[in-house]
Amino acid sequence: MAATTTKKDRILPNPQFSTSAVTLADPEPLEVVEPPPPSNEVSWFRRQFDHACITPAVLAFNYKGQGTPEDPYVVDFLPDDSRNPFLFPSWFKWSITVFKAIAVLAVAFVSTAYSSAVGDIVDEFHITSPELAISGISLFVLGFAVGPVFWAPLGEIMLL
Repeated sequence: MAATTTKKDRILPNPQFSTSAVTLADPEPLEVVEPPPPSNEVSWFRRQFDHACITPAVLAFNYKGQGTPEDPYVVDFLPDDSRNPFLFPSWFKWSITVFKAIAVLAVAFVSTAYSSAVGDIVDEFHITSPELAISGISLFVLGFAVGPVFWAPLGEIMLL
């Protein structure tokens, strides 16, 4: 009759084998390691140019709703989303507000700067027509009024 062999004898018949064979012969019970939670970190470049910005955390989040016409998903910012403007620090919100206010003030100064210099422009370029003298202001105001009609749709186009 043949001698019965154990699994250890089949894997490690000679005790002089390397330690890697010993590791295979006596496996220790493995610990179950939970995967880390999905990250919501986004690089600056991706934040600027990828407007959808779907991260693993966005995909793994349990949104409210069933996804049906009667009970659609409620898509909202994640609780710790760094792109949520409500979570921006106050100094950052105020710096954006001040920057926009200065930009609007600069536009008002540009239009009035030209109007105060119309007399000097007429003298310098020997302009005899009053319509031609104020055409600079007229074109500025026309561009200021009609420009958003063209620029707003162009701002919605994603160029990749």
